[in-house]
Amino acid sequence: MELGEFFDLAVEKGIEVDVRGRERIFALLKDLRREYEAMDEEAKVSFDTERLKNPFGDTRILYGPRDGEIKTFLTASTSTSVTSSTPRPCAGGARGSTSSFPITPQ
Repeated sequence: MELGEFFDLAVEKGIEVDVRGRERIFALLKDLRREYEAMDEEAKVSFDTERLKNPFGDTRILYGPRDGEIKTFLTASTSTSVTSSTPRPCAGGARGSTSSFPITPQ
């Protein structure tokens, strides 16, 4: 699986479960596109165009080419346990947890 393919799937799944609802998210993206198109060229240069198709500011590809093949991926969560008011530390003492999953070729 390619990194970009995995990333696009993650964004799509995020949109499906977002509490704002699919219609609201696409309306926000449409409004943002209108704002972008109205910008002068200087403002467009510094605009994060990923925002035009990805409504999650904390979800980006940080390393690797979109067309690069991936074999495993690492997820991280900063949420705390629902059953405990005390955050549970993960390796290194940071709040949250990490998991690694293999990608099985199909």
